[in-house]
Amino acid sequence: MARNSSVVLNGRAAQAGKTLLVRPAARRRLKQRDESTALWLTAPALVLALAFIVYPVIETIRLSFFEWPGLGPATFVGLDNFVGLASDSDFATAVENNFLFAVVVTVGTVGLGTAFALAIDRRVAFWRVYRFVFFLPYILPMTIVAIMWANALDPNYGWLTGIVSLINPEWGVGALANPDTAMYVVCLVAIWQFAGFPMVMMLGSLSSIPRDIVEAARLDGAGPVQMAWRISLPLCKDMLTTVVLLQLIFSFKVFDLVQALTGGGPGSSTQVLGTLIFREAFVEAKFGYASAIALVASLSIIAISLVYLAVLKPGRIERQG
Repeated sequence: MARNSSVVLNGRAAQAGKTLLVRPAARRRLKQRDESTALWLTAPALVLALAFIVYPVIETIRLSFFEWPGLGPATFVGLDNFVGLASDSDFATAVENNFLFAVVVTVGTVGLGTAFALAIDRRVAFWRVYRFVFFLPYILPMTIVAIMWANALDPNYGWLTGIVSLINPEWGVGALANPDTAMYVVCLVAIWQFAGFPMVMMLGSLSSIPRDIVEAARLDGAGPVQMAWRISLPLCKDMLTTVVLLQLIFSFKVFDLVQALTGGGPGSSTQVLGTLIFREAFVEAKFGYASAIALVASLSIIAISLVYLAVLKPGRIERQG
């Protein structure tokens, strides 16, 4: 009986030894199989990225050195498209409007969204309703928002125009039809729609602040303004920096809201780079010139982002709790 047990134990030991000898090779095969599976799973995404991101970027860069009406052969013009931008008044107007839109919308959305987040974080009355109502415009399609506000501000039958005209009859002509006010109305519509994004981002950051810090500040007699200015905002500095950068990028890329709301008019009062690119490419059939504008706009966004990050130098804020 003891002999049989010894044989069984020796057999198990030998089998374990074989397993140990085989295990490194099995691990390599398993790793290779995992890598192969991951490659096949990511292949469709890589193909789509190459087809809809990498190739269009390369083609835009190439086309910016050509004159092409959309059909037929393209004519190489070198840097003529970029030189033409320097004397193009429409391009200058679009850049000016784009910077105005980016600054006003970024300040408005981040400021309003942060105020909403601070109020909701303090659990004011009906805070759940406010969180839903403030975020709802952000999830609406931008074109629908533009059409809705265009109808509300229509000088003939817009309900908002009718209310405003009761206050001042001169305002009844329609704010979107006035070149002096159209751009600011577009900015206000954008702020109304996009303030929900900074609100959600800041709410997530505020919820990560240790409760003991908040309770200690309240016990020391800190009011709502002091709590926000000395506790909440400093501890949410990284998130605030990120949100500002994201809003700047979104604002510089604006197209569909302006196109659906005003089409860049009246005149060129609301013309931005996105609508100018659309006009030059699909209305004027100057695809090379439009590509040059798109390339300049993209490089400008990258440069502004790098300068912003270099100046503010966001870093991780260490929290104890």
